Amino acid sequence: LSRFIALQRNKTAVNIGPEQRVKEFGQDKFYAEGGLLWCKTCNEPVDHVRRQTITDHLGTKKHTDTIIGCIERSTAATAAKDTLVMELVEAFMAANIPLEKVDNPTMRSFMQKNLKGGGGIPQANTLRELYLKRQSCRQLQSSQDGTLGSRLCCITLSI
Repeated sequence: LSRFIALQRNKTAVNIGPEQRVKEFGQDKFYAEGGLLWCKTCNEPVDHVRRQTITDHLGTKKHTDTIIGCIERSTAATAAKDTLVMELVEAFMAANIPLEKVDNPTMRSFMQKNLKGGGGIPQANTLRELYLKRQSCRQLQSSQDGTLGSRLCCITLSI
């Protein structure tokens, strides 16, 4: 009987280091620093000796809530930037300012300093290709909504 007790093994993998766990689970989720395995999402150390501990951490409510929070903040930031750019294109169109003025170094510097997210404003050709089309569609839609029940006439002259 004592012989069987001595043969029981501990199920912890003592020879596995945090670097090996990073390779196993991916560099997008974990990194090794100072002999510890760190979760990139939660920014906290995770025990690297047992694989199940790492798997359990990935399934915790804190880990998943942090991921969801990051996605929501990213989505909100993207929507805010998109709104800023659309309003900028609308203002330039209303003031009859060419979109190329956005590429002017002085104008770009001004936007970076004074607009929140001003450094993320695309260059003029991107504004023309993506945002100008959407802005034109938006204006056309609003003009059609205002003319419901009445006739719309468009006259073009060629000289």
